[in-house]
Amino acid sequence: MTDTMTDTETETAALDRPLPSDVADVFELLSEKYRCAILVVLSDRSDPISISGLATHLDEWLSDPVDDTATIRIELEHRHLPKLEAADVLEYDRDTGTVSRGSAFERTYETLERTCSCLDRSPDTRSW
Repeated sequence: MTDTMTDTETETAALDRPLPSDVADVFELLSEKYRCAILVVLSDRSDPISISGLATHLDEWLSDPVDDTATIRIELEHRHLPKLEAADVLEYDRDTGTVSRGSAFERTYETLERTCSCLDRSPDTRSW
């Protein structure tokens, strides 16, 4: 009798293992369309963007009939920006009302790009 696992057993064992917490954390960050859209907006710029400007971009991109720019801004300030800031994906300056890339931005955006590539989608799609 051998101790070697078959391919099916190896695949099943891999599926039974939980994701490492940092991988799970990144995918949790990317599970919201607003947060993905924030990354796309920041990927196109090196300078900070105002929260109002960011809300306007998201309002135009996501074309969600329920949300207007004011509602999006509230969502950004209370849900999405603090979560991305806590993960060092962005820097949120409450004094100036601006957002810029954080130290973990590149790694997180690369994960978004690769995931979209696997799904044959572009990260800057407007159809989240």
